[in-house]
Amino acid sequence: MQASRQCIILSVHHIGCQFSEKGDDGLPHKNDSTPNQHPKGQKDKGQRKKLPPSQESLEPAAFPGPVPYTMMERFYRYLYYLGIQLLRMKHRRMRKISYKWNSFARSVKKDFFHLWRELRLALWSGWRNLTSPLREMRLHYRELVEELQQEEKHGSQTGRLRFHIAWFLICRFAAAFRWLFHWIAPIAACIGVYLLAKSYAGQTYILRLEYNGEEIGYISDESIFNQAKNAMKGRLAGETDAAPADILPHYELIPRKGEPLLSVDRLTDILIRSSGNELVEADGLYLETSAGSNRMELLGAVTDGAELLHYLDSFKEQFRTTTMRDARIEFLKKIQLKPGLYPVSAVRPVGELKALLSEEERGEAYYTVVAGDTPLRIAEKNGISVADLQAMNPQVNLEVSLFPGDELLVSRSVPKLGVKITATERYRESIEFEIQQETVPSQNVGWTNLKQEGREGIREYTAEVVYVDGQETERNVVDRKVIREPVPQILQVGGNRPLQVVPKTSSSTLPSGTFAWPTSGGRIGPGFMGYYGHTGSDISFSGCYGTPVYASAAGTVVKVQYGTTGYGYHIVVDHGGGIQTLYAHCSELYVSVGQQVSQGQQIGAIGRTGNATGPHLHFEVRNNGTAVDAARYLYN
Repeated sequence: MQASRQCIILSVHHIGCQFSEKGDDGLPHKNDSTPNQHPKGQKDKGQRKKLPPSQESLEPAAFPGPVPYTMMERFYRYLYYLGIQLLRMKHRRMRKISYKWNSFARSVKKDFFHLWRELRLALWSGWRNLTSPLREMRLHYRELVEELQQEEKHGSQTGRLRFHIAWFLICRFAAAFRWLFHWIAPIAACIGVYLLAKSYAGQTYILRLEYNGEEIGYISDESIFNQAKNAMKGRLAGETDAAPADILPHYELIPRKGEPLLSVDRLTDILIRSSGNELVEADGLYLETSAGSNRMELLGAVTDGAELLHYLDSFKEQFRTTTMRDARIEFLKKIQLKPGLYPVSAVRPVGELKALLSEEERGEAYYTVVAGDTPLRIAEKNGISVADLQAMNPQVNLEVSLFPGDELLVSRSVPKLGVKITATERYRESIEFEIQQETVPSQNVGWTNLKQEGREGIREYTAEVVYVDGQETERNVVDRKVIREPVPQILQVGGNRPLQVVPKTSSSTLPSGTFAWPTSGGRIGPGFMGYYGHTGSDISFSGCYGTPVYASAAGTVVKVQYGTTGYGYHIVVDHGGGIQTLYAHCSELYVSVGQQVSQGQQIGAIGRTGNATGPHLHFEVRNNGTAVDAARYLYN
């Protein structure tokens, strides 16, 4: 480190000497141009003595004098000095960081050892305080034993002393027991509470049920009894000997030890048996009061439930068709057949229950139209939508043929056993083909030719369809795929629009109005061949940039070019009969190739693209490909 510092100092000193030996312009001073010459009368004190030849070879060559440094050398020395300073700054910063870190580590180490020493002292002090009674008892016991040995040595009476020792031990052991109990009892109590809570936490509790003074059994909760009581009331509806309603159950909470639990149906049978009514084993038929209500109503009971189940299955299967072999058919309302004890009066023949299930819950309803009725008013009166009203009356046009006295169906019949069918259907639909048009410039307008016949495509759908009582209520498409792609129809049409009057020669004139002025103003200048090679007529006026360019006559666009040289942005329109017009140097183009344009239709805007010294429209007329004077077509 010291060596590097010395090198830095010598380098800086050498740079300073070099700069001090030069003037402001970087050249040596005048009095330094001949360093070996001195002013007259002055002695060179720094001149060295002549050395022997043997030593001259060992002496380094004399410094030839200050040499001007190049700019690159100065820049290199500056960067070298800057790098040395950055290294010094880095070393100083690292020393500071190291010093702070070492100070922090020493402080943490000191605090840790201090805390460790305090903790050891606290533990040792606590242990001594905890065991001090035992140490005192041991010390006092040794003193009594020594005293007893002294008495025995001198032959004195030791009975009183022995009794004192025994009493001392009894008292001390009692004190030690109390001391241990004070420490161990809280710990043991906590352990006991934990074990007790753990044993009760995993315990399952049930209710022991007593009803009408009799122990009935065990249930999981009170809701089981309430459901069974409601079911009992449903079975005994209309019975005069039903159990009193004021009998309250008695519950006792006990831990479960393997006792069997009563189900709702089993408990219902027990409650019915305790009612004193005449009962019989039968299968009760329950039907939901309304779809989704979960409230079951007893319709009756039958002694042969198998026959009733067969009827219900056949009732659903009558809706299955050949196209619905895999359909899911279910009743809209929940229907259950529960075996159990039922009063004799609730038992009915199977045929009677079949007839009851085949009845309609609500019949069809009709509305008679009165004066002033509208489809919306009729739908609001009956609580339905206009779409539903039209669906129920497809034979009537509600917007046209609606007269007073007409009857409209406003509600369909609702069977007691509604059926819901969910079927997967596959069907196909046709995909329309497109009609594409191709323009044939060589044919006149009005000519057509069918180039390719169109063919419709086929798309197959897979949908889940829901039918309720035979009416479709929902359709969800789950898959669709194209079986055959459509083939577009291609129709060729003529694009050539011939002129009404075609000139016989390039010098012939045309009737007035055949070609219109191609912009909204201006005049021609220079005109056709106004200078060498100029084949068009330049139209310009003050502020013409951006002015619309119009088609001079009707025709077909045959060229649209966005050029940067020559004509620049330009358009060529074919008018038939070999006549074409060119619109050049435009700033905007608004048409495309093949487009039909009419006379006076805007096709671009005046600009100065291409070889143009200013904004203008270069309008050119070509007859059979040869440029002719456009003024004759515009002015006749």
